[in-house]
Amino acid sequence: MVSQEVNIWRQRLYGIDWFMKEVNQYIAKKANKEDEVTGHFWDGRYDSQMLADDKGTLSAMVYDDLNPLRAGMADTPEESEFTSVQARINALKSKQELPCMHPFLDSANSDGQESLPISFADYLELLDWTGRQIRADKRGYISPELPPILSRLNLSYDDWLQVTTSIERPRATVVGAKHKIKAISVKRGLKRVSGYPLPD
Repeated sequence: MVSQEVNIWRQRLYGIDWFMKEVNQYIAKKANKEDEVTGHFWDGRYDSQMLADDKGTLSAMVYDDLNPLRAGMADTPEESEFTSVQARINALKSKQELPCMHPFLDSANSDGQESLPISFADYLELLDWTGRQIRADKRGYISPELPPILSRLNLSYDDWLQVTTSIERPRATVVGAKHKIKAISVKRGLKRVSGYPLPD
């Protein structure tokens, strides 16, 4: 009997969905009392998506790093509070390492450490380009009048390499290249996986 109870709690503690439900309930009660309203704090329940490959990972990173900008809370990614891109840029400026974040290609250790297959400079340019795309359903975007992000950060590619070598959508359950999503569905024995495919 006790072992069954332990197994239930163990599963809950390992499950991010249970954790988010508990956090949502706690925050909702406090926020509702403060605002004298009722209802859920977030619009929907917590959803998770598998990132099948590097393309899926990069698309999720860009999406997260542009959230404050799309919501109209910041004008540029480097001004977006509480994002990984802002933390990386601040660490770069202060020449500090970010040991808790997965490294980009140009900041990975030479001892075979896994890294994202893109340099941080290229990621910043990808982020900058994506942030300039105007979407009718979002308030914010990067103004076309602003210079490119590396210029805004006052970094040339040579400066960038010197610094980085000295420091370190739709509802879907899988994000990644089409062939990866297909392989995952075969491996799981499913006829179809609800995925957000990116070009192979």
